[in-house]
Amino acid sequence: MHLIKQQEVLLVLRGYYTKKELFTFFSSILGNTGHFEDFVMNNYRKVKSVKEFAGLYCTSERSFNRKFQNCFKESPYQWMQKKKAELIREKISESDTPFQEIAMDFDFNSQAHFTSYCKRLFGMTPSKLRTESKKVAPDLEY
Repeated sequence: MHLIKQQEVLLVLRGYYTKKELFTFFSSILGNTGHFEDFVMNNYRKVKSVKEFAGLYCTSERSFNRKFQNCFKESPYQWMQKKKAELIREKISESDTPFQEIAMDFDFNSQAHFTSYCKRLFGMTPSKLRTESKKVAPDLEY
């Protein structure tokens, strides 16, 4: 009998609320951090800001910040900046993509701004970073 009543309540709720609204309501109650972590890892490359990330998760920016902080132990902004740096380093090191294209992909206003960003974060220019990474891990031929 208990299961039937649960299903009845869910059917009534589905009649009045959209799936997004129900998801927002129940996710905040249940606090499924595993699902939240999966959501973050699957979507962080699709967004440019914390506000956009919160919107994609269908919650307020404040609630998103709180949930993110509890789950990852740092602010979403700091985490996104670290991930951006990792992706840039990976793109420079593991591809021959022109630096101008990488700069545009990551929304830098100019290649000069991109170069100064790399110097500040990695301690070297993009070209030096690419050269150094090829020295450390040269292509293996079979």
